Amino acid sequence: MLKPKRRNSTDDQHERSNSAPQMRGNCQMCGRGAAKHGVTLVPDECPSCINCDASGLWVVCLECSAGLRASHRSLGVSPYTLRRVSSYEDVHARIGELLRSFGAGRPVPSWLISLIARQASWRSRLRELRQAPFNWKIAAIRRRSSSSRVRVDYVLLRVGRLANEKSSFSFVDR
Repeated sequence: MLKPKRRNSTDDQHERSNSAPQMRGNCQMCGRGAAKHGVTLVPDECPSCINCDASGLWVVCLECSAGLRASHRSLGVSPYTLRRVSSYEDVHARIGELLRSFGAGRPVPSWLISLIARQASWRSRLRELRQAPFNWKIAAIRRRSSSSRVRVDYVLLRVGRLANEKSSFSFVDR
């Protein structure tokens, strides 16, 4: 397992001071600004490689930061895992490693797959993982939310192979 690079306090202070000019703008999640809406902007660790500067930080308001941390806790996957998964160049590898990181039998929300895939056609890439030469077994679970919207989660049932791996299957009874 890859361990994240240990950071010391001087690195954090330097990166946070470099993010200071961005803090005069808007929250990179909700778009609210300090001047117009009176929100407090803070540099935060980016959950994936989207909307981040080179330091891996983005500027968000306190409410979005707290909501993002609560969302990560409810998923049961660390932000470091999401960053590792999103660092793969191949979209099949990103989606496959995300499903593997959740583990067999655990539902993965479709919004998270979309975020990690960074493609509008992520459903096609997921379908390709189910076919040869990958041969993954992935089930879709549809459910209605309280607002009557249909939510789709994907569950990994069998791990196939990725393009750069040798064939390795693991089965899960379901």
